[in-house]
Amino acid sequence: MAETSTDSGDGAVQTGGETRSPFRISRVRILQLTGVVVFLGLWEVFGARKPEWYSQPSLTLAELWRLLGAEQVLPYIEGSFPVLLMKSMGALLIGMVLSFIVGVTLGFLIGRYRVFRVALDPYLAAVYSVPRVAFVPIMVIWFGIADNFLAAGVEIPFSRFVIASVVVACSVLIAFSTAAGVHELMKEYNEISYAFNLRSGKGVVEEWVGAVLLVVTFLGTAAGWLSLIQGLVLLFGTVGLLVARDRHMFLKILLPGAVPFLATGLRIAVQRGLIAVIVAEFLIGVPGLGFVIRDARAAYHTDRLFAMALLLMVIGGIMITITKAVESRLSSWRPKAF
Repeated sequence: MAETSTDSGDGAVQTGGETRSPFRISRVRILQLTGVVVFLGLWEVFGARKPEWYSQPSLTLAELWRLLGAEQVLPYIEGSFPVLLMKSMGALLIGMVLSFIVGVTLGFLIGRYRVFRVALDPYLAAVYSVPRVAFVPIMVIWFGIADNFLAAGVEIPFSRFVIASVVVACSVLIAFSTAAGVHELMKEYNEISYAFNLRSGKGVVEEWVGAVLLVVTFLGTAAGWLSLIQGLVLLFGTVGLLVARDRHMFLKILLPGAVPFLATGLRIAVQRGLIAVIVAEFLIGVPGLGFVIRDARAAYHTDRLFAMALLLMVIGGIMITITKAVESRLSSWRPKAF
């Protein structure tokens, strides 16, 4: 039976015999704002007693405003604060694009083909369980600590170490999320795909050839035998080899069905990517937001530490809002649960 709603004339809405006040949401907002005001008031009071520990909201906002307009934040690093912000966000963007490419590729291969699942899944799980800081020494050797690098003859004004940190932190997570979605779809739609003659004609030999090419691609790129561009070309070529005769399954079942899983993994990965950028810059001291935090910690600049924390909260909130909107948009075709 359909649920009906009527307007009582005084602004209240009756739904299914119940009257919902239009002020209910307003009361929730008032409670939320009250909590924020109380928190800021207590922070201001305690900060006035021990400013070297807690700072104060007024001082924190003033410091953040000063940072945003500063032409040079630190005397020994050139560039305004917006330039340092773009350094961090640019490295995050490049790292997320690479993580998306690597993670989605591995996820589809692991979820679709048993040979990849058996060969790669245990090792990816082992890598994912290792604390990221354990990879720092070897990554410093591999990628260095410079704040720029050359790619195909073009100077990229971002740190390879920071970008690699994002890839390590995010690619495996995206791969697991995508693989889980593809694997569930394969079990759910296997009979349907056979009924509609979308059966794959791929043999075991082709799967093993693809697996060998994939291993060569990653090892060659990591060891420096292949450039990043060459590695990506070989990676896409390997995927093309596997998907060529399986394109109907990928295009009509796996790709549309795995989009919600992929979007969820991407939303979580973006948050981890931001953490990876800040930690990487903090550890090796390359220009960026993490280095500003490192300098403020060394100088016991509490106002700046809280200002940076507030800024990162805002950036994180914006990224979460954007990724949730993308996830909702990509999942809009799915039937709603009762």
